[in-house]
Amino acid sequence: MKVMLTGGNGYIGSNLLRKLISLNYQVDLVIRPQSNLSTISDVINNCGVYKFKGESIEMVKIFEDSKPEIVVHLAAQSSYNNNYSNVKSLIESNILFGSQILEAMSSTSVNYFINTGSYWQHNNSLVYHPNSLYAATKESFQNIMYFYEISNNIKSITLKLFDTYGPNDSRKKIIPSLIRAMKTKEKVILSPANQFLDIVYISDVVNAYIIAMETLFSNKNIGKNDKYFISSNEHIRLKQFIEKFINVMGCNIEIEWGGRPYRAREIMVPLINAPTLPNWETEINIDKGFQLIKESLNK
Repeated sequence: MKVMLTGGNGYIGSNLLRKLISLNYQVDLVIRPQSNLSTISDVINNCGVYKFKGESIEMVKIFEDSKPEIVVHLAAQSSYNNNYSNVKSLIESNILFGSQILEAMSSTSVNYFINTGSYWQHNNSLVYHPNSLYAATKESFQNIMYFYEISNNIKSITLKLFDTYGPNDSRKKIIPSLIRAMKTKEKVILSPANQFLDIVYISDVVNAYIIAMETLFSNKNIGKNDKYFISSNEHIRLKQFIEKFINVMGCNIEIEWGGRPYRAREIMVPLINAPTLPNWETEINIDKGFQLIKESLNK
């Protein structure tokens, strides 16, 4: 199967890319000309790479050349806060870019699409309730997707992610911050950290995308604007999560609890009992996940 992957140089995308290649999928990447490909230097020669400069006709030509059977869309700009400086880039990255892909799919008869959403679109409720402009752009794009689905026979699944973690993560997330503090002995300044997390290990997230792809092709009753959450179905307070990590690592990290306030519109309790992807469940619990991270650090 030929897969067109966006966001393939990001943390989730790079792990998915390696998995797809190991399963003998053909993969083409769509990237920005300025994209940093160092995260996938070990596999970049195993896939095609198309540099997209921004024009819609260019995207159509990419699809005509690649001839993918399915698109997996992970590329996004994620930001909790917004101001005049990033409104344009959020809309271009999260709405325009995806819309150009959908238009190119329609022009070249590519009918299968896996999209990526976020639990941030649902602040304590299954009903749409965004906690940020980023979440609002993700919802807006889903509405655009629906137009292409009903007008161009595109089948889609949107996977709405909760928090994710794993080894070799360079994102601005809590685990990379703690690992950096382990090495530098710098103090970590946090909120009181009483908010709950629903957090999923990277290999389980990757498996969800593989299962979604297989399901979209094999099940005629799925793909009609379907949306599923990739949830651990467990909640843990951020403070407990951090303390457990420090205990597993066997290290001392200086933390100033309450040194900064909670963010505006902080989600204190993620969705409970959200509908998850059929035939998928987590395999790596937090204890096992931390052990795997520890092993990767010791290599």
